[in-house]
Amino acid sequence: LHRASLLPPPGGFITDSSSASASAVTRHIAISQLQQMAPCIALAPLIGIGFGTLSARGEFAIPSLSPSLSSLSVLAGISSYFALCRWSPLASPQREMIGGAFLAISFTAGAFLQWIIQVAAEIRSAPSSQPLAAAATPAAAAQTAQQQQPPPTPPAPPAPASSPPVDSTRSEASQEPPAASWLPLDALFARHRERLHEIFAVLLPATVASGMLQIATFTDLFFASFLPGTAAALGYANLLVMAPLGILSSALLVPLLPLFARLAHPKDRALLKDSLRRGLVMTMAVTLPMTAVMLPLARPIVRVVFQRRSFDASATTLVSSLLSCYLLGSPCYLARDVLVRLFYSLSDGATPFLISTFAIAANAVLDFLFVHCWAFGPQGLVLATAAVNSASAVVLLWLAHRRMGGLPLSLWWPSFSILLQAAAATAATVTATHALLSAALTAASHSLCFHPRWVWFLDAAAVGTAAGAGFLVFCALVVAMRLPEAMPLWARVKLLLQKYGIVKVRTIP
Repeated sequence: LHRASLLPPPGGFITDSSSASASAVTRHIAISQLQQMAPCIALAPLIGIGFGTLSARGEFAIPSLSPSLSSLSVLAGISSYFALCRWSPLASPQREMIGGAFLAISFTAGAFLQWIIQVAAEIRSAPSSQPLAAAATPAAAAQTAQQQQPPPTPPAPPAPASSPPVDSTRSEASQEPPAASWLPLDALFARHRERLHEIFAVLLPATVASGMLQIATFTDLFFASFLPGTAAALGYANLLVMAPLGILSSALLVPLLPLFARLAHPKDRALLKDSLRRGLVMTMAVTLPMTAVMLPLARPIVRVVFQRRSFDASATTLVSSLLSCYLLGSPCYLARDVLVRLFYSLSDGATPFLISTFAIAANAVLDFLFVHCWAFGPQGLVLATAAVNSASAVVLLWLAHRRMGGLPLSLWWPSFSILLQAAAATAATVTATHALLSAALTAASHSLCFHPRWVWFLDAAAVGTAAGAGFLVFCALVVAMRLPEAMPLWARVKLLLQKYGIVKVRTIP
């Protein structure tokens, strides 16, 4: 929230930076931030390798939680910036420059801290081996060599008299030693050539597909430059929806790829189908309640988080409408990522690459139609992205159905039906709860004449109370309708309640 308060509102100088009349101060801030964040280019592949190695070793906590270190570092940097501004007031251009530097440096420090944490976890989880210091002394080396000597072989029986003696020296000399390789990597690549080919067959298309997501973002920003205030509004709405979605995606998607990869053999196809079902159900179980809670509260959330100073009510209206459009596509966005990891585990990187290519082309066409032909405005850009993500998820699911010899989709539908019904009831609960609380707070503020700061706290409390009520209703309905994936978790919760004596309940038969 502190980081967002440094950004200008929609229609401010960030909007001008998308056009040719960008100010010199804005360009200088962007150039400085790019230079200060350049080390992240080198840290990104190292962090990615850390994700892979830790996930392959069954360590999922660090890969899932380490991305939060960047956010915590940014919050610490921005808090330091506000403390500096409070102690020593600065002029306007210098203040923006220092704020941008604090933001960029704190983000880079968070990435470096994330890498350090991963390296420490990799060293701790590495397979145990003999320490090098044990063989550093001659005595230890001699003892090790003596232990590694093979046992003495019994003497060979005498050769028959009819057979001529064998010249052992000559026979050993006739055996030519293998030719020494001046390039040890040649032998390594020759030994693992097939495996390396499989790795790069997935790695290269996946790398290009990841870059295409950035291309899609630039495509949206290009068409957003035709609409005043849209570029900054997209940034604000995307920040609000990606904050919870990024945390949930890290916690869900990091363990799925190694799980799918272990079950990629054809003999484990039934287990792979069941793992895919559980992955998709868990994805819907976290994205649907988030959508059901945030969609009715889109405008109050934007008002509580951003509306102050030059961020007026019109900016709140624009950003909240874009946030609602983003939320509509969030379940399919995460489901598509699950399906993409399924294809990667099957050593198929070409299919997600082709789907991403066609999706980017379709997104560009829909952006043009929504902006220039059908006059949907800024909301059309987000709806185009949501439609393309949904279509990509459907196509990937259909291709997975064909690739895996048929998926029991009819057996999966009851779980998704339970989640959809619970999400609908959650949205209704959140809407009614917030409406009642807002009416009560409005009447109280008029009668008691609260300070504006207290009004903000009461508004935030109303949003939090409505969101909490919605999540409780969703969990209660999912357990009451006995969602198969939720029952083991509910059994653990009941055991904890029994352990601490909070409630006395019977165990599930």
